[in-house]
Amino acid sequence: MGGKQVGVRSGVVVDTSRRLHRSTQGLPAPARVQQTAGERGIPASAQVERALATAATLLGQRVSRTEHRLNEHADELRAVAERLSATDADVASTAGRLEGQVAGAALDRMVDQAEQRQAPSPGTQPSADADSSSASMSGWVSR
Repeated sequence: MGGKQVGVRSGVVVDTSRRLHRSTQGLPAPARVQQTAGERGIPASAQVERALATAATLLGQRVSRTEHRLNEHADELRAVAERLSATDADVASTAGRLEGQVAGAALDRMVDQAEQRQAPSPGTQPSADADSSSASMSGWVSR
């Protein structure tokens, strides 16, 4: 009975992290988004230009926050995947040790039961056959 491995493929996580980082490269720089120009000297145009400049500033700030969050999440994703892989390896190692201990205990019990079956009952003489069988059985397990 083998332990099941729970985890992630680190290559997939690294690839996803890289794609998240690359996705921010396609975003325009906040300074570029904030640039606005229009006709000077026309009141309506100046009002629209101010509103556009305000909206562009807000958009630039959002682009900057979005870029920061994407990079932050990509790094967090990679760190979580590394911790999960380390935990998975630790659990697999522990499961392997426990399986070995259970198998050893089962073998000890089987040997004990075999020795009990071979032991003479009180008041009877042990046969030479039983002595040789018991001696060979005890040679199998070192205690």
